[in-house]
Amino acid sequence: MGPVIELCRSCGFDIPSDAGVCPGCQPASAPSRAARQVAGYALPTRSVHKLPTTAARPEHAPPPMGRARTARSAFSFTTAFALFTFTAAGLAWLADQPRFVLQLPSGTGDLLDDLTRAFATASVVALALGLVATVVWCVRATARALRVRAARRRYA
Repeated sequence: MGPVIELCRSCGFDIPSDAGVCPGCQPASAPSRAARQVAGYALPTRSVHKLPTTAARPEHAPPPMGRARTARSAFSFTTAFALFTFTAAGLAWLADQPRFVLQLPSGTGDLLDDLTRAFATASVVALALGLVATVVWCVRATARALRVRAARRRYA
């Protein structure tokens, strides 16, 4: 006669009659120390070689943007806004063509005209900011050069 199968009282799975404890309810055996070391969960007990140490370095805050970089950023935004302006103007012109193949909802041309005005205004503002930043940078660079020249004359 074959082995008799019993049901586990806690989980309800089959337990062979020769097993003393349910395999599903029995806690899994812990992995060996060697297996934990290989997996990186345990430190080695000893080492033949000296382990390298790296000194902590302080985190440096990024330096603030300089005036020349600010001016270049403003001019790059101006270029982007100018491209958006020309794109919106081109789409508005295309939408107003009588032989345009695509059917657009009513008011699309007016929306594109409004977008063109908004982008043109933004590009003028960005251009003004870029020019102001460039003028400030040039004035400060000139003042710095004049101070250096005056200091050289004084100590010469």
